Amino acid sequence: MRVRIGVPVLNRGDLLRRLVESVDLEAEILIVVNSIGAVDASVEDAVRHLEYHPREGMQIRVQRIAGNLGVAGSWNLIMEHFGGDCVISNSDIEFAPGVLREAMAMIAAKREIVLHHLWAASCFYVSAAFPSTLGWFDENIYPAYHEDQEIRLRSGALGIARTTLWDVGKGGIAHGGSQTRLNASDAVRTYIAKAKAVSGDYLHRKWGALPPPEIAQPEKQHPFDNPALHPADWTLDLAAREKVAELCRELTGFDCPIVHHRTQGGLA
Repeated sequence: MRVRIGVPVLNRGDLLRRLVESVDLEAEILIVVNSIGAVDASVEDAVRHLEYHPREGMQIRVQRIAGNLGVAGSWNLIMEHFGGDCVISNSDIEFAPGVLREAMAMIAAKREIVLHHLWAASCFYVSAAFPSTLGWFDENIYPAYHEDQEIRLRSGALGIARTTLWDVGKGGIAHGGSQTRLNASDAVRTYIAKAKAVSGDYLHRKWGALPPPEIAQPEKQHPFDNPALHPADWTLDLAAREKVAELCRELTGFDCPIVHHRTQGGLA
């Protein structure tokens, strides 16, 4: 059995190494290295080690970003790289022995489902049909948080089922709990929190008030109350992204170039 895994990473290279070393199947792994300012030295060290000392049966590919694609952009890059049919994981995930094999077997038995959560939005599987069924993750949500809530509301609007592999995640997957944010500098954490509020406002304008987790159906029947838009449609707002970049520069002192993977959503 072979698995394909995409991992965005910003800091804590030690956790990235722990994740990769916990993968006990033949695997092709794409690491997307993001940065706010200089690339984290621990990530560079981890990536070099993994590139030059891959375990037998493991292929490591690295995509270095000149800046920060954000979560949604990184997920889109990973989906496009593999053509779907891949696991997308936070870098602070660790798999217990045998868990990935069990998860992939459960997924194979439910091929009609396009989105399987192994550990909520921190580790999930997208099928090859995901881009043509649910579309691309909305890159107006930047740099992090709310992209998972948007896809939940979108899937509810489209009536598309998702599944959670409770028996796999419970006890079989360790999650560090937002280690990327917790290990960032105070300035970067402040920036991420303020940008999260901007993304939250965007999500509210798009789908209405966020319902409780057990309810997937959004308040609005059409995104932005526009019947001409398909639920998967979005267009990157470069003016809004520039404001977020200005916020980043103001709070962190770093140049924050505007980078993205896609400028439009919709179905593949």
